[in-house]
Amino acid sequence: MKLAAASIPLRARLRRWVLRRHGPAADESVLDRRRLYVLPTRAGLVYAVLLMVMLIGAMNYGSSTGYALTFLLAGMGLVAMHHGHRNLLGLGVRVIGAEPVFAGERAAFRVRLRNASAITRHELRVRFDDAHGESLDLAPESHAEVTVPIPTRRRGRLRPGPLCIESRFPGHLVRVWSWCAHDASVIVYPAPAAAVGPPPASASGADDGEQQRSGDTDFWGLREFRPGDPTRRIEWRAYARERGLVVRTFSDPDAAPEWLAPDPLAELEAELSRLARHALDLARAGRPFGLRLDGQTLDPAGGQAQLHRVLGALALYRCGDDDVHGH
Repeated sequence: MKLAAASIPLRARLRRWVLRRHGPAADESVLDRRRLYVLPTRAGLVYAVLLMVMLIGAMNYGSSTGYALTFLLAGMGLVAMHHGHRNLLGLGVRVIGAEPVFAGERAAFRVRLRNASAITRHELRVRFDDAHGESLDLAPESHAEVTVPIPTRRRGRLRPGPLCIESRFPGHLVRVWSWCAHDASVIVYPAPAAAVGPPPASASGADDGEQQRSGDTDFWGLREFRPGDPTRRIEWRAYARERGLVVRTFSDPDAAPEWLAPDPLAELEAELSRLARHALDLARAGRPFGLRLDGQTLDPAGGQAQLHRVLGALALYRCGDDDVHGH
């Protein structure tokens, strides 16, 4: 147990202690005195060293002017620390969340800042670890939203971890910050595969040839040319652009609903990407479709709500929860 604790970076252990001290996550965190922390920045450390040199020089030469200038600058540093602390004191912070995205895109987490006081808040900055939003000023008795883009690399549930809000106003001599716990997360859908044709019959769930696989009504997409394909369906414009020999495929809107299911013999992530592409194409064509996974069935339906249900099920299929470090 001691070795496991020692392997955790000091910064992470300090953050855990701070979050336990602040209590459980809340809809909105209000920054009181016990939640704020102050440390000098690099510029502040240089400033302090300069004051020490000036004080030693004034003592060595017995210069009253040197004493006066040193204590004046020291007082300015203390005033800057006081104003920096007041700049965050009483600020309301709420993590709203983000809309689902596909793997490889950026999840835009929205953070609402509320200023109920009569003072202006300067140079406010929010971040999740290394992902941060733009700095802003907040007028008295107002609120604003900040967007923090977080990169994603694989499907699943993205938990960005605690939010840090900080400010280095005024003078960038001290850094005042606080950690805020929250329950916000976002589902990251599988990255859709490149354009593919209609789902294979094994994935559709059609019985006795009841479902017609193709027709000449609605354009479905492009696929590679196969021997025996009619030449009238060849996409010559794509061939002229050196994209290879591809043909147009069509679907019948009056066909029975499609059933999507992963091929158990195929590579899982590639299959989920393929199913995500089929779900997008079916929703775009206005056709009903369902999903069959291990122990889970989504009945056929159409529309954007069904699309997001299917994509969400694909995103969480055989996938544990991850935080931002896992992406």
